[in-house]
Amino acid sequence: MSFIPLVGLSQTSTRTGVKQSLRSQTEIGYIYTRSQMLPKQKFTLNYLLTSTDCATLETFFYNNVGTIFNLVFDGVTYNCIFISDEFAIKKVSFDMREVSLDCREV
Repeated sequence: MSFIPLVGLSQTSTRTGVKQSLRSQTEIGYIYTRSQMLPKQKFTLNYLLTSTDCATLETFFYNNVGTIFNLVFDGVTYNCIFISDEFAIKKVSFDMREVSLDCREV
């Protein structure tokens, strides 16, 4: 597993706890749900990067989309996977780019 690059750069990222529920169906057709024991985390990563760092993050994204990678958030390491397979870049100024990525804990 690889770590997401660019640790310590300007970012305003958020972490949200999500308690998923499991659905099961019985043989006679009844469906019941129950909560998982531990909540999983969902992350929205917002970066303000130079064009060089943006290219590094874009390469990391395309190499790791669909695979598990490590994310350090508030000093805790999470095993994550990208939720979307799209990478959007917003040009803020001549050399600065704004990038937002969504991932979730697995």
